[in-house]
Amino acid sequence: ATTTTQEQTIQDETANWKTYRNEKYRFEVKYPPYYTVTESDQGKSLIIGTPVMPYYSISITENISSLEELKSLWQDSFDELLGRFLKPPEVEIIWKDTVISGKKAIEMSYEQFIGGYTGTTHSTGVIKDSTAYRIKLDNGSEDEYSQILSTFKFISP
Repeated sequence: ATTTTQEQTIQDETANWKTYRNEKYRFEVKYPPYYTVTESDQGKSLIIGTPVMPYYSISITENISSLEELKSLWQDSFDELLGRFLKPPEVEIIWKDTVISGKKAIEMSYEQFIGGYTGTTHSTGVIKDSTAYRIKLDNGSEDEYSQILSTFKFISP
């Protein structure tokens, strides 16, 4: 299999990254060496970042059968979050189809409106064996996020 120049560049840039491997949920992902990974909830949730600041996160939700179901779950929790604020600003969500580890995936993007961080927040979701994986950009860079996504892959038992 030949790789495109862009893929090759990303592979070169992530060559010295650390690899996080989750045996229970059968996936691995690479992340920059200057970050640490903090796991919680028996490996269902992990944060990639520094002890002070989460830059990216990955969370697992079981018993999700379709991307449509995942999308509506995300939409509901987003609406609930907005509802906690008085007269929240109009926040437009942009949905797009994408591919993660060879599987159809969805991406949810919106302009951040809470806290000191400004910029676009992205969540990318993929489902395997009725388990949903959400990879989220919390405070990191979009370039790094794309690189992390490109290294996310499912591992065989």
